[in-house]
Amino acid sequence: MSADDSLVAVRAWTRRLDRDGALPAGDLAALRGALREPFDFRARQVLARPEAPPPFALLILEGLAARIKDTGRGLRQIVSILTPGELCSAGLALVLPMDYALVALSDGRAARLSGQAIDELQANAPQLMLALGRTLAEEAAITREWVVNMGARDGAERIAHLLCELRWRLLAVAAVGAGTCRLPIGQRDVAEAVGLSLVQVNRVMQRLRKAGLIEIGRGRVDVLDPARLAAAAAFDPHYLEVRDTAAPALAWRGLQLSS
Repeated sequence: MSADDSLVAVRAWTRRLDRDGALPAGDLAALRGALREPFDFRARQVLARPEAPPPFALLILEGLAARIKDTGRGLRQIVSILTPGELCSAGLALVLPMDYALVALSDGRAARLSGQAIDELQANAPQLMLALGRTLAEEAAITREWVVNMGARDGAERIAHLLCELRWRLLAVAAVGAGTCRLPIGQRDVAEAVGLSLVQVNRVMQRLRKAGLIEIGRGRVDVLDPARLAAAAAFDPHYLEVRDTAAPALAWRGLQLSS
């Protein structure tokens, strides 16, 4: 990765970690230096499989990827979706076997971050590791909201809420614009993320399309009216706002993230 490519490649990651602009320039430079072997991926490509501890973490630079669990009966469940600037297989996943597959939902780009590089960042950039810890808190909040989505919302609300969340997360790293935007996710992926059949998802999305809220294409959903879609989902992004909280101000700031 050239110096110019490195600056472009980590833009979403640094934007996500340094929301309050408090990270030292040296820490940001360390981020750029830690990434190795950037590569392009295609939709449906398996990026990591359930197996022994992986030798590296994967940072999504462009596109979407999903953690997927297989029931063993031919059914799959998307348990989380990664957007640009989000890291997969970090932390404990580098020393424990993965219990999910990481699969690309769209074309995109990723880079590798070795366990050794993470150790060096822990030792040399403690403020950076605190910011990384903030992203783990955000992931936990998203997981809780997904549980609510599956258990307490009807089909239309589930789908609208998922689309609103993805739009918010992509907007936060400037991967989409503030108005009409395109989400690189297909109907089958939506179905596996919200626990509905493909037929049910298609019916709901057709209703949303006829209402002028979205447009549907192959492997994509265009959000045409974000405000009305958010109203249909009763979407409140408060659970995502830890991203905008200064890392040192978080209640768990004393947590020792390094070994």
